[in-house]
Amino acid sequence: MAKARRLVSCLGFAGASAFVLVSTTLRDPLLAMLAIGVASFSNDLVMPGAWTAAMDVAANTLERFPAP
Repeated sequence: MAKARRLVSCLGFAGASAFVLVSTTLRDPLLAMLAIGVASFSNDLVMPGAWTAAMDVAANTLERFPAP
């Protein structure tokens, strides 16, 4: 499961950066905005993996340092 999350996150980051770079080279404003929209969608693919990683860190921290 961790490999799948990592793969989706890597593809999301790569897609977002690629489409942002592509949007800077396009001359048609509509195509540029579509490329930015696809970059935003690609960045949304990263969010579940990022939240899961944060929750894993928080769970480990709470186990070591319980609340008083």
